[in-house]
Amino acid sequence: MSFLYPSFFWALFLIAIPVIIHLFNFRVYKTVYFSNIKFLQDIKDVSDSKSKIKHLIVLLLRILAIVALTIAFAVPFVPVLKTKDSFKERIVTIYLDNSYSMNAGSLHGNLFDAAKERARKIVSSYDNRQKFFFLDNDMESKHRIITNKQQITEFINNSVLSGAVSDFSKLIQFQRNFMKQENEIKQYHHLFYMISDFQKVVSDFRNFESDSNTFFYLLPLATNSTNNIYIDSCWFSSPGRNLNKNENLNVRVVNKGKEEYQDIPIRLFVNGRQKAINNFQIDANSSKTVVLNYSNTESGILPSSLEITDYPITYDNKFYFSYQINKQTSILIINKSENKYLNALYKSDSSFVLQNSNTGSLRTSEFPNYQVIILDELDGFSSGLIGELKRFVSNGGVMVCIPGENTNLIELNNLLSSVNANLMNGIVKQVTQLEKINYEHFIYKDVFIKNEDKLILPEIKSYFPVNLSTQSVSNILLSSLSGKPLLIQTNFDKGKVYTFTFPLAIENSDFVVHSLFVPTLYNIAAFSQTYERLFYTIGNDNIIDLNLKPTTGDKSFHLIDLEGKTDFIPQFSGIGEQGIRLNLMKNIVFADNYLLKVNSNNLKCLSFNYNRKESDLDFYKNDEIEKLIEDYKLLNFSILSANLNELQTQIEDSLKERKDYWKWFISFAFIFLISEIFILRLWKD
Repeated sequence: MSFLYPSFFWALFLIAIPVIIHLFNFRVYKTVYFSNIKFLQDIKDVSDSKSKIKHLIVLLLRILAIVALTIAFAVPFVPVLKTKDSFKERIVTIYLDNSYSMNAGSLHGNLFDAAKERARKIVSSYDNRQKFFFLDNDMESKHRIITNKQQITEFINNSVLSGAVSDFSKLIQFQRNFMKQENEIKQYHHLFYMISDFQKVVSDFRNFESDSNTFFYLLPLATNSTNNIYIDSCWFSSPGRNLNKNENLNVRVVNKGKEEYQDIPIRLFVNGRQKAINNFQIDANSSKTVVLNYSNTESGILPSSLEITDYPITYDNKFYFSYQINKQTSILIINKSENKYLNALYKSDSSFVLQNSNTGSLRTSEFPNYQVIILDELDGFSSGLIGELKRFVSNGGVMVCIPGENTNLIELNNLLSSVNANLMNGIVKQVTQLEKINYEHFIYKDVFIKNEDKLILPEIKSYFPVNLSTQSVSNILLSSLSGKPLLIQTNFDKGKVYTFTFPLAIENSDFVVHSLFVPTLYNIAAFSQTYERLFYTIGNDNIIDLNLKPTTGDKSFHLIDLEGKTDFIPQFSGIGEQGIRLNLMKNIVFADNYLLKVNSNNLKCLSFNYNRKESDLDFYKNDEIEKLIEDYKLLNFSILSANLNELQTQIEDSLKERKDYWKWFISFAFIFLISEIFILRLWKD
């Protein structure tokens, strides 16, 4: 504690006055005559003792009153802002939380309206010369300026609720990085007001960093506790989408409330039509996966959505996703001569378009036009062919490798190595029995009604042993009686590689005439669609890579919602074999399905949802925030009152370079004097 006028301490010499009065005791005595004082002797002794205690207490109270008055006139204070001569000016940052959780009700009415009112109150507390910086979750470029009192008031008034969500530590770092640029020109002192409901999922106090040049004032707005059920995500059980095939869509539902819910309906809409409905029950504070079963009856781009009904929080009741079903799957078989078994399988189904080619007439430039390439017992692989096949798989294609007895093993392993598949050793001519089927893999998952233990499986006369690599992500689909892998699936970038370890020629195995042949090769082709994300998150996914190769010369892309309310041209780059990269530049602000168009052609549907962090309606209270500030030793952090009148007073105090305490000592002096009067009047000797 410091004193503004320490020279006033000379008044402490006045303490001598009550001391002198006590020592000389100027009280006037009155003589009273008694005929006999024998019986008063004992009373006199007791009265003298009480009188001394009384006088000492009165003396102490008078001394304390003089000391309190002296300290009050010296004006005690505690420095609030550790100002330095280098701090010539001050910038006030106001963070206004505009996330959807601020749309809740509170003691102050609508939470977001209350936040804007308090932001305006803070601004009005400063004079017209004050510099301001406005910040919200959108962090728009138009707000990245040091502005004045009038302009920031417009920013506050024009602020609207947004689906953008950001951890508070990232907001603070964003402000700090911006202010560093300003400080390079001129030294500023910073005051940072944070007005929010302090939702726990974004209030990451553990990541906060104190800054000696910035004082943080936290203004928590208390909200009413609310139960909330929301759709968190969805995914398909199998990787490929097929026409007229059964689909199992898994939907993760979360209950963040303290109540159990029963018979809640969840509806699935595909291309505007309801396809499935299922009722579910969910316990308090838990999550549950609900399965919706349906079949795809149309091909092409399929914008879809999931819906539940839950009040009063409604922004997370709808979940958007989309996918695409090709009318036909294009297959290329590279061989020495056409394989009648593969031809019979794929040409008999209108969902496949089959093309056969040998290495002499092969056009590698047409590889992007196919979804599946089958290498049927080729003798060798040139370095150019290996490079093109690697690019094909990397971009999302499916490659099926079938070795032959005369295959050049070195060249084959060069191909397998390039796509991170398992390498083969020299052929072993030994009869073995196909024994085990991976029924859990999506290729065989829905093929058999039950696991057929007594199923007679194909016999194989020769095979290539495989070195299983720990560096590759592989699934063994078929294996022999001795555990040797016979069919392996490996992921590489966006695509898949299926490797048979034995020749499929009828002279080597009866696999091609076995009932297992059809579902194996059929499903490999059927599930060959390139994996694309079903949905994106607003604010998180501004850069999107798509495996699209438009043939049109017009490179002007448009992203349009289904109702045509939003239409903008995203930045793009990388048109070619690697697809395109879109930069959305935070232009997506509403959850919906958006069609990516070029000219009048629909290329893709991109689905965007609000960040589900906003659905977790758990907030920090003032005492919890104080505890976090203490635990993490956050210097220069303090809490302001949400009450408008108290807020005004606190802001005025924060504008001072000191906090005065002279009123406290005036009150102490008054208390000491009143106590003295009561003792003199009520304490009888």
